[in-house]
Amino acid sequence: MLAQKTLQESEQRFRLIANSAPVPIWVTKLDRTRSFANEAYVDFVGLPYEEAVKYDWRKALHPDDLPRILKEQIEGESSLKPFVLEARYKRADGEWRWLRSESQPRWDPTGKHVGFIGVAHDITAAKNAEIGLRRLNETLEERILERTAQLEASEARMRAVLESSHQYQVLLSPEGNVLYANRTALTGIGVEAADVIGKRYWDTPWFAGTKGMSEAMHGGFVRVMQGENVQMDDLMLELPIGSRFLISRCGRFLTNMGMSLAPCRRLSISPNGDTAKRRCVSRRKWK
Repeated sequence: MLAQKTLQESEQRFRLIANSAPVPIWVTKLDRTRSFANEAYVDFVGLPYEEAVKYDWRKALHPDDLPRILKEQIEGESSLKPFVLEARYKRADGEWRWLRSESQPRWDPTGKHVGFIGVAHDITAAKNAEIGLRRLNETLEERILERTAQLEASEARMRAVLESSHQYQVLLSPEGNVLYANRTALTGIGVEAADVIGKRYWDTPWFAGTKGMSEAMHGGFVRVMQGENVQMDDLMLELPIGSRFLISRCGRFLTNMGMSLAPCRRLSISPNGDTAKRRCVSRRKWK
């Protein structure tokens, strides 16, 4: 009798505490029917107490969440360990709310498993924020992919134009490494693309064979990085294919640097034959 009285008092205290809680709390038996639901639970389903404890909570689950939750529930209960479920449930007023339910097994004084006790917290605000952030990230990723595709297409068009040029055309990274050289530029120094790609522009065979030219081209590159468009006229370069007079132009293109070397030609020779004059094919300065 004393033990029975003590158990009843304990249950009464539990009910009092549970009913004062602002979140749904319930107790289930092994057959998954409710043996108790607190006032917050009753208010959420919007039914009288006797109907609320018999109510099939799966009817309140969002159709998109139902298959997953049923699977996770069976796995959680079978483990006989605490488990958590997150899903959308329709409240009595018809509004869908995200609930995070935490359930743990119940044991009788002899250690026999007799059911579960659960509590649910409304996480709608946090979940909506999470979903909003995920959608924002997806939108940003789509925009980045779209912009990257645009840049790649623009660079592909630009490379097609450069490949048809009879001038030496080279693209550089912001660090000065060669990213691309057209066939004319490669033929001019008798190499393949793999021989110059990734190397510092000013250390390549276009300039390495001419005294002081590597330093001059590096200085021009630095000026371009500072915002200038640089043109160097009448450069005498010692290339593997022989000596050439060239113009060097350098400026920014999209996210990279563009370099070109245009040929110069002799124009006239003085009457006594000892002075050669030359003029570049194009003297147009970059703006």
